[in-house]
Amino acid sequence: MYSSQDIFLYKTRSKITIADFVPGSDERVIIIFSSPIKISRKQNSDEDSKEPLEPHCAAQDALLKVHDRIIEEDLYNGVTFDDDNENIVVTRLLVPNNLVGCLLGKRGDVIQRLRSETRANIRVLPADQLPTCVMDTDVLV
Repeated sequence: MYSSQDIFLYKTRSKITIADFVPGSDERVIIIFSSPIKISRKQNSDEDSKEPLEPHCAAQDALLKVHDRIIEEDLYNGVTFDDDNENIVVTRLLVPNNLVGCLLGKRGDVIQRLRSETRANIRVLPADQLPTCVMDTDVLV
């Protein structure tokens, strides 16, 4: 449906690029970037949200909006769930290999803290389990 085209999201002040299909892969890479200027979450969050109003960059806001849209379409599209049912959501994030150290932290303390705070199963995939759409300079989290 999309080729290498850029989609500008005015609302998030970010640029989103959807990469071409890679032969042998059923996944697409979405690249989100913006200027490093921090913005207030109050500008981009729902008004009734209980999230703290900490500043973050426009690319983070766009990432969250893209993620919400994917989950809305993929997980909830026409399906109703019981409140007792747990829904498992898998999100895969490509991180440049020169930045994965700040995610892991010394002795894995940062990633362990993230796991504890979010109660999510966060792991870095080994190189032999990476899909064909991943570049050699990326790590999949």
